[in-house]
Amino acid sequence: MDNLRIPTALALLGLSFTGCGKDEDTIVGTWDLTMADGEKFPLTYTEVGVSGTYSIDMKIEADLSGTLGSHFVVDAGGPDQDEGYSYPLTVDDADAPTFVINIPEAELALRCELSGSTLDCVETNEDEVWTFKRR
Repeated sequence: MDNLRIPTALALLGLSFTGCGKDEDTIVGTWDLTMADGEKFPLTYTEVGVSGTYSIDMKIEADLSGTLGSHFVVDAGGPDQDEGYSYPLTVDDADAPTFVINIPEAELALRCELSGSTLDCVETNEDEVWTFKRR
């Protein structure tokens, strides 16, 4: 037992279970919007007696489908009111690491560059810049 060797394939399999081998070069995963056209996200606001937060995230599955979610959380002194919308999306990965994310119900398309855990996107019809970070 002094010369016990772990086969390389078994060692790599073990690393995959710990997250050490996490692939940062894939668009698959959950992404949080951190900046949109110069505004930091999530947005927060406060008015007399009311405060709230607005955030956007994307969930992209292995089959390159997913959802874009927008979330509104309002605190008016009672229980928080949480409202939101979810829009289906599809990803075109033909030019990876450049991706086109189509969100037809929101009449939105994003052209995105993936770099590690950052996804920098430009709205194709507005030239607004969006930055997402991997969750």
